[in-house]
Amino acid sequence: MLNVVSTLSLGGDDVPDLINGGDYTLVSLWESGQQRDLTSTGNDPEGETETLECVAGTYTESAGVAIAGWTTGVSNFITIRAAAGSEHGGVVDGGPIIRGSGFAAALLTINQPFTVLEDIQLTSASNQMQALYLPNTEPYPQDCEFKRVIVTAVQNTAGYKVVNVEFWGKRALFENCLILNDGAAGFGLWIRGADC
Repeated sequence: MLNVVSTLSLGGDDVPDLINGGDYTLVSLWESGQQRDLTSTGNDPEGETETLECVAGTYTESAGVAIAGWTTGVSNFITIRAAAGSEHGGVVDGGPIIRGSGFAAALLTINQPFTVLEDIQLTSASNQMQALYLPNTEPYPQDCEFKRVIVTAVQNTAGYKVVNVEFWGKRALFENCLILNDGAAGFGLWIRGADC
């Protein structure tokens, strides 16, 4: 199985490379540049996996990012994780930070099965912005894993969520995650009918 590893770093060149992995400055540029059918046997008889390794730093998105439109499978998954030596170690602002600012939508929407997030931080810096959203729309973000993910937000409006798990699908694993709302209202974690 071919594992394509791309890098998120402040000095990336944002040039896609579907075989060796690219070097990107934003998650949104990686998502659009590397998106493909990971179950295809064109490069390897068993298909591929895609990994984005994030170097410590703050990566500010000016619009929401959606992980969607790929073709994934039980062996052909997407992983977004801290690069070796860049893990946050449970400390807020201690590793790679994907930050959203200036918009009122979800910072990161996962609507792709078999997606894994590990050892990163998602920070919503705008009121009424969800930091992480798992919607109830096909293909449904089932069999997704969130390990040691720190999620922070500033929610000052009643009813808004920092993490919103809406889908009615299956198997979303949240393991050793930290969710912080520094605002005066809203919810930290909202789970609606999911198998978590």
